[in-house]
Amino acid sequence: MADNKKSTNKKVIIAITASIIVIIGIVAIIIGVINGVVNKKTNNIVDKKEYQIGETLLTNKGFEITLRNAEFGSNYYRNGTGYKYMTANDNEYYEKDKCFLVFEYTIRYVGKTKIDYNQYEIGQDIKLDYNNGYIFEVESVCIQNKNENKNKNNDNEVTWSLTHAGPGVWTGNKKEITFEPLDDTIYLARGVFKIPKEIKENSSAPLKLVFEGNEYNLSISQ
Repeated sequence: MADNKKSTNKKVIIAITASIIVIIGIVAIIIGVINGVVNKKTNNIVDKKEYQIGETLLTNKGFEITLRNAEFGSNYYRNGTGYKYMTANDNEYYEKDKCFLVFEYTIRYVGKTKIDYNQYEIGQDIKLDYNNGYIFEVESVCIQNKNENKNKNNDNEVTWSLTHAGPGVWTGNKKEITFEPLDDTIYLARGVFKIPKEIKENSSAPLKLVFEGNEYNLSISQ
């Protein structure tokens, strides 16, 4: 009887120990998943490859990118100053079979070393992927000057710098955009794609804005 009791107690202890090990393993897995999804050094950035408008991604170069909106236009405002610069303009006709996709996003640098426009030509990292494989290069990108209020609505009070006008071609005041470590400045930026009208008209086909391989799914109301 004593031997049976000892055997039973031993089995209970083994079972309890096994259960504890399983629980610890499950907790460790959950913690690992949470740590993989949330980057504590940034603003709760989701670590994935596909994003929705309004979500924030972190690029390999140390930039937090948040896409704010995207819309189609028959043209866009091309004046180099003013709050409307590089926004959709349906009052002007451009080409018969072409239209534009304009987008607005914010940039915050969280890298550890200083980086300037020569090292970070953001326009070369942005693509438009239509219908899973038709790739378009960005036509132009601009970044608002650092020291300006991002909420200004007066056209005469807003200026832009670091305009990307095709691969490797920059215009504007290049010296005003230098990204420094531990600088919490959030820059407003805009960009434009010139695209076939088919992309605007075929709303059922997937459309993605790609930053360094990270994709924003675009659902744009007509």
